[in-house]
Amino acid sequence: MKNPFFSIFLLLVFPLQAIFAQEEKALEYFRKGTESFKKSQFRTAVIDFEEAVKIDSTYKDAQFALGLSHSYLNNYSKAINALRKAKELGFSSEKINVKLRKIYKQEAAQFYLDQRFPDAISSYRELLKINPKDDDAILKMGFSYMKLKDYEKALESFRKTVKINPKNKSAFYAMGNIHLLKRENGLAIQAYEKAISIDSTFVKAYGDLASVHISTKDFEKAVSILEKALEIDSDFSKGYLLLGIARNSLGRQHEAVDPLRRALALEPKNADAHYRLGEAYFAKGDYRDAIESGKNAT
Repeated sequence: MKNPFFSIFLLLVFPLQAIFAQEEKALEYFRKGTESFKKSQFRTAVIDFEEAVKIDSTYKDAQFALGLSHSYLNNYSKAINALRKAKELGFSSEKINVKLRKIYKQEAAQFYLDQRFPDAISSYRELLKINPKDDDAILKMGFSYMKLKDYEKALESFRKTVKINPKNKSAFYAMGNIHLLKRENGLAIQAYEKAISIDSTFVKAYGDLASVHISTKDFEKAVSILEKALEIDSDFSKGYLLLGIARNSLGRQHEAVDPLRRALALEPKNADAHYRLGEAYFAKGDYRDAIESGKNAT
């Protein structure tokens, strides 16, 4: 007669043995993956870590290592999925959040380069769920909205950026660009001036600020701004061009020739600079030079 207790014992022992064997196999793959990871052999590491989590889907260390390996291969979505799984299984949330923030930024940057701007915005949103105060992510989300020509959402992003970091000159500069596009000259001037107050060497902001003053026919103000910008950066080609335009507009063509020549020395194929130089020569009565500049412009 069979001993019923012996049967129960067998039912308990064999599953346990199978579990221990499974765990040992998963651990073996994990160790192999770790050795490959240390040697920066991330593709091989991924294969081993994937085997480990196939055997034991609750193996949180293997899930975390799998996520890291995918991140080094720029497999961002796979990295994110593995890290989220590790987090669900109880792996340190703090460590995972540090890694996820970095991966979301890398993923968003790649989407931006690929001109997949809605996807870039989605990645930044995920990042901001982890760290709502990341002003760099909010700023770059604003740039993505600008590429989509959604200027209101872009402005909202830039305003949030400077609320978190009042010294973020790029956000003020970007706001100035949007206001300039919308022909909101007063607001554009304020934004560019704020960017310059944060960084007095920000020549791009000087150039666009001068452009606003040229568009409002405040040429003297534009000249003053541009002269200061060119003291900061003597290779600022746009500054020389704008200075030539402003001086031409003031009837000071003899003073416009030199900066326009400087602009062309830096950008020989700038058609606008050739045209403006032709204007200056024509007003001075140097018709031969004016014709030559006109030909170069066309």
